Amino acid sequence: MKLALYILILMPFGTTCQTLVEGSMLRVTPADGAEVTLYSAHDCEHCYYYLPSCLRISTKNDKGTPEASFVTWKDDETSKTTGGILHFLVEWGLKAEQEKDAQRVLRSVRDSIGVIMGPVTVYADDSSTVIDGNDKLSGILIASLKNTPSVPSTPGAKMALSFRFTDKEIEDLLFYVHHPEKTKTDLKVSYSYTVQTTSGALQTHTTTLRLPFRQILATVK
Repeated sequence: MKLALYILILMPFGTTCQTLVEGSMLRVTPADGAEVTLYSAHDCEHCYYYLPSCLRISTKNDKGTPEASFVTWKDDETSKTTGGILHFLVEWGLKAEQEKDAQRVLRSVRDSIGVIMGPVTVYADDSSTVIDGNDKLSGILIASLKNTPSVPSTPGAKMALSFRFTDKEIEDLLFYVHHPEKTKTDLKVSYSYTVQTTSGALQTHTTTLRLPFRQILATVK
């Protein structure tokens, strides 16, 4: 409680935005192995914010069921698979235990009273393609994507992707579903954020997150 009050006193009244100190960047690795990048705030040196660190398939209920589905259909006469639909939801953000562990590492290596306040304010690049690869799967996915996904800019917000495959595409797709390790195609999103340099100037940086499709396809096998 005393630490929380101390941090609140350090924060200026009415602060509505972050001013991140470029020289304060720190990369920590919590117990789960996912590296997290932290920046402290200009007006509160013990207040830290984290960059988006990784994309993941979102889950529902206490069992952690992936929010992903893959449905196919067959020709009644030939029993040949003639089409399919792949749908999944993607999110980012530290879970409660991950944030707690990242703060533990922060305090052990940099700042004994440092507090992780939440995520860095980031701006999503919705203009770039979200499918990145040069194998056959990337071409199939680009051709079959049926929506323009909105890239999530806050933790817990979900990006929905839907693909509909024709009889000309489904056979190749099924190969990758059964052998996800064969593809190097990624789901890719980019974010920009602003930091303050030692001279006081503001600079915009970019960070890119990737989720390999081999991991996505493994959830719907």
